Amino acid sequence: PAELGNYTWIDDNVNGQQDPGEQPLPGVTVVLSGTTGSGEPVNQTQLTDANGEYLFDNLQPGTYKVTFQTPSGDYSSTQVNAGPDATDSDADPAMGGMTGDYVLESGDSDLTVDAGYWEPATIGNFVWEDLNGNGIQEPGEPGVQGVEVTLTGTDAFGNPVTVVTTTDV
Repeated sequence: PAELGNYTWIDDNVNGQQDPGEQPLPGVTVVLSGTTGSGEPVNQTQLTDANGEYLFDNLQPGTYKVTFQTPSGDYSSTQVNAGPDATDSDADPAMGGMTGDYVLESGDSDLTVDAGYWEPATIGNFVWEDLNGNGIQEPGEPGVQGVEVTLTGTDAFGNPVTVVTTTDV
């Protein structure tokens, strides 16, 4: 029999590669679909374990695809095929988390089918009237509504970012 599997993780720097210190992502639904060499359809589902790992084993030779369903929460798929196959993300966000085809022969073991996800960051806080002018936010100093705040910088892909918001009540 053949086998296909591997790993899901949180891609902290959104580079599409598994880097030291990045954590596994358990509980991701992984769907194997395809056909055996004799034309039988295959459709199996698993959840990644506590280590972010999954394995479809005892497979007949055939052609398979893996679809990673984006986990609940505010996750997004990372870059696809961004480096060495053993450590990159293969889940294509443009294809709903599906990979390309994997053709398995008798006895093959492909443990390079991975998916990376990232969570958006949040930045913000409070604009207040510094009644005593000491630069420290103290109890009783009121918030200031209607102040325009601009965030600038670059994202993990090197794209320029400019986001403007206004303080609320």
